Amino acid sequence: MKLFLAEGFVLDGKSPQYRDDVLELGATAEKELLSFLREHESNARGAQNVLKSMRKLYKAGHLNALVRRYNQLQAADRIGEPAPAHTTNLLGEIFTP
Repeated sequence: MKLFLAEGFVLDGKSPQYRDDVLELGATAEKELLSFLREHESNARGAQNVLKSMRKLYKAGHLNALVRRYNQLQAADRIGEPAPAHTTNLLGEIFTP
């Protein structure tokens, strides 16, 4: 879902508004994700169907631009979250023939 936050985000786990911030970011990411799926002719809505569609799009290389942008945002410190570092960069670009 973080791939769909084009401007990046910064979360402070100690902030009293942390939960509200997470919910707001989640709603924004969900809206962008569903828009992305519609652009790629998928009407998936439920979690399992969205996951299946995203896997297919990832394997076909359709997420490469989003992965690249996310990595650039991370490098520019525009992604800030309390999650452990080993959980934040799990996707790489897929090279298709």
